Amino acid sequence: MNHRQFEAAVRRAMNGLPDWVHAALENIEVIVLDEADQVLDPERQGLLGLYVGLPLPERGVDYAGELPDVIYLFRKPHLKLNLSPHDLRREIAKTLIHEIAHYFGIDDDHLEELGWGWSHAGGPCVCWAKSNPYHLISRNRTDLSLYCLL
Repeated sequence: MNHRQFEAAVRRAMNGLPDWVHAALENIEVIVLDEADQVLDPERQGLLGLYVGLPLPERGVDYAGELPDVIYLFRKPHLKLNLSPHDLRREIAKTLIHEIAHYFGIDDDHLEELGWGWSHAGGPCVCWAKSNPYHLISRNRTDLSLYCLL
């Protein structure tokens, strides 16, 4: 799957999300890169995806004028999973949903409990705080269920 085809798969996955998800996504960009660089993946884990930003539940009333949060999806690590085209498109969608869940404030532990953690996705996905993108953050769990995103 070349870069253009991968981006098209990401667009299809985005378009397939429920309306309430689209309505809730504010000040966020989705960017496709071949691989994470040393800044985004200092331990060279081969990330499938990465959310960098301030999760929605942590935004206060004074949240304004900020640069957009970013969801990165990395093409080559997905390709290294050696999946069929159908399964690869599903994996891209799962990674996108996983990273959107971080935007909604759902941490990796809760995603794992729901069956959407990186061990289920075939590779690591992490969430970094916008205020300090070099440290992983952990947050309290939220009651928001990912089942609505299926």
